Amino acid sequence: MASITNRKGKYYVVYWFDSFDGKRKQKWEQCENYEEAIFKKKKIEDEVNNQVFLAPSNQTIREFLETFVELYGTKHWGFNNYKANTGLLNNYVYPLIGDKKIQSFSTLNVDQYINKLTKTKNVNYGVRKNAPQYVSPNTIKSVVKLLRCAWRQALRWEVVKKNVFIDCNLPYCESKEREIWTATEIQHALEICEDQILYLCINLSFSCSLRIGELLALTWDNVFIDDEDFEKDNTRLIIDKQFVRIDKEMIGVLTKDEIYKQFDTQLKRECKTVLVLKSLKMNGKARTVWIPRTVAYMLKEWKKKQNDIKKKLGSIYDDNNLVICFEDGKPIEKTNIDKRFKRFIKVNNLREVVFHSLRHSSATYKLKLSKGDIKATQGDTGHKSADMITKRYAHIIDEDRKVNATKFEDEFYASKENEEKDDASELLDILKNNDALREQLKKMLSL
Repeated sequence: MASITNRKGKYYVVYWFDSFDGKRKQKWEQCENYEEAIFKKKKIEDEVNNQVFLAPSNQTIREFLETFVELYGTKHWGFNNYKANTGLLNNYVYPLIGDKKIQSFSTLNVDQYINKLTKTKNVNYGVRKNAPQYVSPNTIKSVVKLLRCAWRQALRWEVVKKNVFIDCNLPYCESKEREIWTATEIQHALEICEDQILYLCINLSFSCSLRIGELLALTWDNVFIDDEDFEKDNTRLIIDKQFVRIDKEMIGVLTKDEIYKQFDTQLKRECKTVLVLKSLKMNGKARTVWIPRTVAYMLKEWKKKQNDIKKKLGSIYDDNNLVICFEDGKPIEKTNIDKRFKRFIKVNNLREVVFHSLRHSSATYKLKLSKGDIKATQGDTGHKSADMITKRYAHIIDEDRKVNATKFEDEFYASKENEEKDDASELLDILKNNDALREQLKKMLSL
């Protein structure tokens, strides 16, 4: 246990502890006087007995976060998240608070840090188009979310006593709803679209609620459009992978994402990234999406066309079994589809939206069709939880609630008013045909 030592007129509480790195160390804590030393000694012993003692550490925030990334990040983050999170740490955490001691970093320090972030220059300012001069509220929110997760692990690993990033004061963050096309606008776009690949991509994204990475990763072995499927009204897709470009150095580092296939680079110069088919974005679970007959027939015709091209090109055809690909079979990247879509909108003077908004249009349309069936829509979109659907598409659910209010008015209040009108009409008819009752009513009203 702890002991009190007097050295040159100063009191110290001395005790041994096991450090975070597993080494046995001794700690001398100086006190102002003997009474404070007694109080400090009792506090340490109580914490040890109650198993809440925290081994003192001079570990800096940077040192801890590097351990956090190695032990937690490599196992729980996908490629994109890993790149984004390490970027946030390198740009906005290490330079500002990396040398601070993690155990002495308080809730006050957190608010001071957030305030400092609002006055810190954005690393993308002057590099990316329309990048704000200072760190945006959205970026600050992402930084705090990451550090809250890190401190949660620090608490679990008994490095800190509490998570100081809970309930911190974040700057106001205005959330803007993504602009989306209505079903009518999508119908019009499809009527005038002459790009066959883009035409098929728009149909698949809207009818199946697919992310662009999932759409481009779709392979024919996961497309069920045989005659038997049509007969049983069972035409469907299995979504079990996504198509992305990642840093080569990340391959083998992360364990969450599984890579199924790497594609040879189509660039002549040396490239630090590589195109891959990998596991899905959220929970990695495959999902089935049933497709309308019209879209199924489109896919059937598209497959027939692909097979004809394969026969013509022979060994030149790069067969990757992809549904969406160039004429020679090589994969198409997201940037290619985005450029086609943007050009299509500009040429035809359509309302500006991004390709990903078609997925939001799809979820919106399905919620309306199903009268707010969130679980059914979630099954198609592949969102991790139903709450994400509720939050993102709350305006659609609100529309249904407005309809319910109208129905309530028609069915309850309006019908009650009509009943009262019917009762009054019936009473008038009785009085017209009954002279004695009419005279009696006159006498009563005159009293």
